[in-house]
Amino acid sequence: FEQLRVLQEHGCTHTDIKHKNCCLADGSYFLAPGGPGGEPSVVLTDPVAKFIDYGNATLQGEPRTYPIHTKQFRAPEVLINAGWGLPSD
Repeated sequence: FEQLRVLQEHGCTHTDIKHKNCCLADGSYFLAPGGPGGEPSVVLTDPVAKFIDYGNATLQGEPRTYPIHTKQFRAPEVLINAGWGLPSD
């Protein structure tokens, strides 16, 4: 959530935060032993996520377009056309 905080501090709304626009900054991992008879588990050593795809991002004061977000991930205020802003992310 650090990256989202920085975006909001700069008045930027990503407008399309979803699982496909989030990736790992570092894919390093190790295998932890599984339980009795279980498979080993993958454990990330530095699980930091980064947002990608800023194609629809807007800054405060810029004209706003509709609709924002992918339909399945829209915030309630977007669904009812009540306006949107930084909290929509």
